[in-house]
Amino acid sequence: MNLPYDLGIRRASLVVSGVEVVVAGSSGDLYFESLEQLGQLFEPAVAVAGRHLGPDAVIIDVGASIGLVTAALLPSLSTGRIVCFEPEPRALDCLRETLRSEADRVTIVPAAAGREVGVARFHQDPNGTAWGMLVDREPSVEVPITTVDATLTELGIDRVDMVKIDVEGFELDVLRGARETIERHRPLMVVEVNPYCLWRHGRTLPQDLVAELRELYPFVTAVHGDGRAVPVKGRSFDDLLYELGTSGGLADLVASDRELELDGLLVPATDGVEEQPEHPGRQRSFGARVMGRLRRR
Repeated sequence: MNLPYDLGIRRASLVVSGVEVVVAGSSGDLYFESLEQLGQLFEPAVAVAGRHLGPDAVIIDVGASIGLVTAALLPSLSTGRIVCFEPEPRALDCLRETLRSEADRVTIVPAAAGREVGVARFHQDPNGTAWGMLVDREPSVEVPITTVDATLTELGIDRVDMVKIDVEGFELDVLRGARETIERHRPLMVVEVNPYCLWRHGRTLPQDLVAELRELYPFVTAVHGDGRAVPVKGRSFDDLLYELGTSGGLADLVASDRELELDGLLVPATDGVEEQPEHPGRQRSFGARVMGRLRRR
């Protein structure tokens, strides 16, 4: 099956959580074209790192896609380092192009991260590079799987300050393949929770993902696409599930050993970029806006 985004690579300028970046992508890739149309977006991982990490931070980006988050993190890391995991072949080509001049600060791992080392079939979503997943569904390719723990040992990395995970429903597998890293380094965790993907692809309940994070860390906060930061505990977790279930949206879970100041993560508008809406709570998340434009298969 030919994918509609199997075309030449081009570049686009964007503003990600207040950081100007240039990323590579392909014409016909709905994810990349949606980024171009939006011009700006809010990525909690970028905002959290900018507020709570230093310039020498070591960051793991699991599900790096075309490099949007990594590109936005790099300007604040004068002496830091990022390790990117990405198995999708077309996304990998774009990721390498996005980060072509950053070889001294970025290590690209051309593999999926999971709970064990091996190989698997990886579904290449016909709509775009950002929505591939470890499912044996056509069109698909065979990709290697490794773990965060095994990779960091191989690379000789002895410090980790933050781990960002966005893998279309397989977040729990990544966490379980990173237990040694988490227990040893206690990094900040920024993990996407998308109820649809968790259940449809990873056969995981969102409750299981949240329970895993709460077992590992005393503080877990849901950061929504409109910038709201809501601690996940007691009734607030039920409220989170209800909101995500009824809106079809997603959120990022920020887990940490200490309580973080996460209010006000949305940045002021940059000159020349459309301003944030007057009522941020009414703003649809980037994921919801893109999903509304997906072509029928």
